[in-house]
Amino acid sequence: MSDGAPFSATLATSLAGYGNAPCIEFEGRWLTGAEITGYVDAIDAALHSAGVPDGAPVGVVARNRPPHAAAVV
Repeated sequence: MSDGAPFSATLATSLAGYGNAPCIEFEGRWLTGAEITGYVDAIDAALHSAGVPDGAPVGVVARNRPPHAAAVV
């Protein structure tokens, strides 16, 4: 159920609650909330560096991996 908040804000709030605790398991390795937040921040920085403005739609074609899944934010 949506409270009207953007998905990115909802995800950031959820990830903040994990901190350095395990958050996502992928291929036998646990990634922390901080690691996932790092992936999200890196993708955000790359898009801004390429001139993509906040809120612009972006298509993503990626393998099913945590760093790539972070791109949906």
